[in-house]
Amino acid sequence: MRGCQSTFGRHGTGTLFAVLEVATASVHTRTTTQKPRVEFLEFMDQVVDDLPPDRDIHVILDNLSIHKCNDPWLASHPSVTFHYTPTSASWLNMVEVWFGIFTR
Repeated sequence: MRGCQSTFGRHGTGTLFAVLEVATASVHTRTTTQKPRVEFLEFMDQVVDDLPPDRDIHVILDNLSIHKCNDPWLASHPSVTFHYTPTSASWLNMVEVWFGIFTR
């Protein structure tokens, strides 16, 4: 059985949720001081609401625990599919590449 609860201490560190829409280079973001699953799914609700309703949405995610165990949310959003990158392969996630460009 796969664990779904994070025990990582934040110590005041903020979290940035971000989606890069590759076709248009649009970026959807939300910041928070926590990173619970509820805030992630609220952000995903915002992303889905901002896009045309007839569009299939493919979301590339790392293996952070809050990105997993979201089957009830996915069942209620059939146009959304989550894809997970392998561990240590952030270069496969275009928003991570975008962050790297800004960092450099």
